[in-house]
Amino acid sequence: MKNKREKRPPRIYVAIPTSGKDGQMRLAGIFRYLGGSRLWDLRLVQSRKDFTRPMLEEVLRGGMDGFIIAVPFSNDEIDFLAAAKLPIVVMTDAAKLASSGSRISSFFVDNAAIGRTAARYFLSRGQFGAFAYVTDTMQSQWSDERERAFKAVVGGHAPFLSFRRQPTHPEERILPADELGDWLAKLPKPAAVLAANDHYAIQVLSACRMRSIRVPVQISVLGVDNDELLAENAVPTLSSIEPDFDEAGYRAAAEMDRLLRSRNDAEGRKLVCGVKQLVERHSTVYLTPSAQLVANALDFMRRHATDGIVADDVARHLKVSRGLIDLRMREVHGKSLAAALREYRLSLVKYRLANTDKPVIRILTECGYRNIRAAENLFRKVTGLTPTAWRRSSAKRPKRP
Repeated sequence: MKNKREKRPPRIYVAIPTSGKDGQMRLAGIFRYLGGSRLWDLRLVQSRKDFTRPMLEEVLRGGMDGFIIAVPFSNDEIDFLAAAKLPIVVMTDAAKLASSGSRISSFFVDNAAIGRTAARYFLSRGQFGAFAYVTDTMQSQWSDERERAFKAVVGGHAPFLSFRRQPTHPEERILPADELGDWLAKLPKPAAVLAANDHYAIQVLSACRMRSIRVPVQISVLGVDNDELLAENAVPTLSSIEPDFDEAGYRAAAEMDRLLRSRNDAEGRKLVCGVKQLVERHSTVYLTPSAQLVANALDFMRRHATDGIVADDVARHLKVSRGLIDLRMREVHGKSLAAALREYRLSLVKYRLANTDKPVIRILTECGYRNIRAAENLFRKVTGLTPTAWRRSSAKRPKRP
């Protein structure tokens, strides 16, 4: 008697860009769902250029069972997939769906909740002379939804203004710095500014520095996405609203599982990704003079750590004594400035060891170490391993500092 052929796991095509936090967290949510007893054979695509009609034709010929899509797509591409009668879960550009395919589920970020969260937060911070919104350069629907909800809550409390600009190129995401600076300078102060996302909020902070506008004293700036790489390295650090991307990924995987198990019986649904948290940083939180000194010291340290600076260089830049900085650092962070610099520089080394193939000596040099042997001894003292051994043993890549 012949043995039955073992049933293969479902083959799922997952198209999610992972260059930003939103994509990384969506993918993490999918993996979290699959961490139990469910097993899929995943084909992961991480950029829009790999999501094309010819590529889709190829993967369908190879026998694909479902698609989770979080990259921009054309109506032609989604209609082509819908014609295959396969389960599809769309996590971006859901408004473009022109197909009436019954097995297409779409995930919407609750942009109205993001706008309301920003409005309530600013209103809780006190009185503002104006509320303002910096839109996405593409005039996207998601950006307009955030602006409308934000304005609906704050509009009756102070004048409301928007910064809009048509891009000169479809892919442009860069705001005109001079024009933005003029607009910010004219806002009634103090002003509360919500940017469409962290990318635009960073440009607002840059324009404020160019015009010597004090943040958050004159203008408070709030972004969306809570991309730590951008937010923690901004000057000042950026407060940001974080949508629940991880939960969205988990629920997208659960929705795909539902569509797969129900065969052809289940219809697609519209689902919503809510707000996870609002992370306060220095772009909206007024600091005491002591805390401001510490923030300025850390900002300078992060920008110049790879230049080989020492703690005394930070003190000279800020025109204060080394003893005062160390005193304030211990009050706020429980460590000296030298210790903070040492930890930050080592975190840079670890990131580059885990994410590049550069030689150890080159990495240490690029991270600001002048005495390579001393740097290797320090690394071994802190981690218990040499840099080379640590690189071999690092199964999980550290986050970028």
